[in-house]
Amino acid sequence: MIWAKLLLRRVSFFIFLVLLFTLFSLLLENYREGSFVYDLAGQRSSPEELQTLLLREGQSKGLWERFWQRSTSILSFNFGNTLRGEPILPLVWEASQLTLALSFVAAIFSFLYGYGCYVVASFWEKANTYLIRLNYFILSTPIFVLALLFLWLFSLKWGFFPPGGTKGLWYILPSFTLALKSGGRLALFYMEYRDVEESKGYVTTARAFGLSPYRIYLVHVFKNIFLPAVSFWLIDFSTYMAGAAIVESLFALPGLGSLLISAFYQYDTALMTACLVVASFFVYLTNLVAELLQNYYSRFYHKAESVF
Repeated sequence: MIWAKLLLRRVSFFIFLVLLFTLFSLLLENYREGSFVYDLAGQRSSPEELQTLLLREGQSKGLWERFWQRSTSILSFNFGNTLRGEPILPLVWEASQLTLALSFVAAIFSFLYGYGCYVVASFWEKANTYLIRLNYFILSTPIFVLALLFLWLFSLKWGFFPPGGTKGLWYILPSFTLALKSGGRLALFYMEYRDVEESKGYVTTARAFGLSPYRIYLVHVFKNIFLPAVSFWLIDFSTYMAGAAIVESLFALPGLGSLLISAFYQYDTALMTACLVVASFFVYLTNLVAELLQNYYSRFYHKAESVF
């Protein structure tokens, strides 16, 4: 029952977001100086050709009629065609595959980085302060600065990885750039949650029984941190989609972010809306999984508290 409520709420929010994106794109078309149809038709087009093009693009209809037609089409994943006449769905699907692969590798990097910081901070007390400062420095640095630094260092200077494109180990640098900020947040979450768990009775009892620090931190403490950390990690998935536009442009990757920027430059509102809707769909999907995990953890935690 709880799962059904969560799913219904997420679906409702997603539909509202689709309607908002559609209205925004139509308002952009309406308030632009001159319709994009005149750009498509050219200066030498006849009035008949212009009228035919206006009818084909639906520009002769009213705002709310176009809003209803486009909203129902988008909700059925029919995004129409670009200004060049190409079907939008295959373009977005191909670009989103690369962005999802990049995000998946970045998610693995961020989890390993966060867990690595947790392990180092747990067994080396002096490193705790330095790791906190390092992660706050990473979080305060713009992502394009990190991307340019890694490009110069690992590609141009040392030549370890290609500077762009989709050949060889192309995914290492952009994925690591995307992962650093998320990994920094996850590392701070791990360390703060570890401090909370250290003050609890079971850690004191484990130390009194002579358990090694490895067993205390890597088994007992980490077991209580794991599910909240995974939920936090999944919620942070939206940062990959937000950072993809910058990272893909700098590393010359034909992903969803690059396609969105291209749609903005060309003033292709239909393609722009499709990119935003697909990115939002994946973000809402991961947030739904995170919310289900949080719900499971809270019920499990309260059940455990009632037992003891």
